[in-house]
Amino acid sequence: MRMTVDVSKRQAATQPRRPALVKDAIVTWVSVAVAFAMLCMTVALAQDHGVTPRSRAEAVISALASGQAEAFESAAQANFSTEALARRTPEQRADLVSRVNAAFGRFEVGNIAETPDGLRIEILGASGTPAVIVISFEPPPADLIAGIAFELDAGPPPPEEVADADRAYTTSDLTVPAGDHVLSARLYAPLGRGSFPVVVLMPGSGSESVVDESYTRIIAQAFASHGIGSLAYDKAGVGRSTGQLTGSDFEALGADAAAVVEYARSLSQTEHVGLWGISQAGWFAPTAVRGSGPLRFAIIVSPGGVNPFEQVSYFLHMQALSWGLSPADVEKTDRMHRAVALYYAGRASYRSAQAEVDRHRDEPWFQRVITHPYWDEIKPDGRILAPQELADALSARPEQFEIYRAASSFHTYRRDYESLRLPTLVLYGSDDQLVPVARSRQVFERAFAWDRSNIHEFEVFQGASHDIRLPNGNVASDYLARMALWARARFDEVH
Repeated sequence: MRMTVDVSKRQAATQPRRPALVKDAIVTWVSVAVAFAMLCMTVALAQDHGVTPRSRAEAVISALASGQAEAFESAAQANFSTEALARRTPEQRADLVSRVNAAFGRFEVGNIAETPDGLRIEILGASGTPAVIVISFEPPPADLIAGIAFELDAGPPPPEEVADADRAYTTSDLTVPAGDHVLSARLYAPLGRGSFPVVVLMPGSGSESVVDESYTRIIAQAFASHGIGSLAYDKAGVGRSTGQLTGSDFEALGADAAAVVEYARSLSQTEHVGLWGISQAGWFAPTAVRGSGPLRFAIIVSPGGVNPFEQVSYFLHMQALSWGLSPADVEKTDRMHRAVALYYAGRASYRSAQAEVDRHRDEPWFQRVITHPYWDEIKPDGRILAPQELADALSARPEQFEIYRAASSFHTYRRDYESLRLPTLVLYGSDDQLVPVARSRQVFERAFAWDRSNIHEFEVFQGASHDIRLPNGNVASDYLARMALWARARFDEVH
């Protein structure tokens, strides 16, 4: 599970965990004492033109581990890109240091691995809580830090992919026109075929490029092994795609997906087109289907049948249980979160929200919960944003409140799912901590009951996570086989 530091937890909560491929590792644990002793020297080096991306990361992580807001701010000013600095004020960065310190204490830095976009750094909190910090960089020559993300409960890194010589596909990079912007895309074409069916891969939430990430390549390999091509694309404002990134305008996201479908259909080698999507894509898949020509099927992985507000509430509920709170106390945290979120959404009063928070101030779990990095709705002193503070924040940082204010966060999606009048395969992992599987499946089953002309199938993979990974980090092989064989059967049907 990934929590992005530079955005709110609500984007993280709808983002499937896709750890980067480990290429290199340092196996010796490095204590924070040693790391902090190097801080002043590292920060100074970071201001030198000969600085490396790794030294920038070391400066920032060491400062974060120190628990000192001033040290972290100094490291951020020296090593963050202009865009990364603009996402948070110095006060918000100081608040981040406070929350990380409350959650992990004086954490230790462990394995450091290179990824295609930056570094993957394992940490271990003073209480034994593990996490992974993922740092991405701007392209050379700047090499400034573009973003930092936390992966809590990340588990082991994914296994090595198939060797290059064993890949069942070739790739070509494409540019897809989509209204007033263009989308960066990559076609994974099955080897040895002049023409083939194509599955368009709709991404989940988040602001990271997916066209060449490990998870995308694993999915593409599964389809290519059965003679099926995959067309992956980055959302608007992500990677090399132009346009404005949105985390909650599902009409816009669906329209872009439909544009990619039509582009796939226009390729000379394309025989037929199907649709695949994960996580957040489930909410905009109906728009994509409505905006497209004939599709052979839709495969939707870990979609939220409930709306984003309910999905985030479930995620926080599961997190609180994992922290050892009793079910009764978890219900209290849930009421507190809902009250504050509804106030920030403009659907409840400040007085009622602050009263709900104050009701729990003396609970033994209160300080631990509100200072956790996921609980960025409440200040460490137990105050929420007063009306004028909220108005100022909405004006200065509207993107941070998008998920609160968007109508899509409170929309009822059953009617949208009823428009999926095509063969549909819905897949879940039984250990999904992000989406309420039973409730979501029930919503889809009721929506599909109206369509007796097409097959609608469900499968839950035991022991698998939100992105259908097993506890050992592997993407479940039966999940990959199920999708590929099911897609092949739908493409082979005579119409």
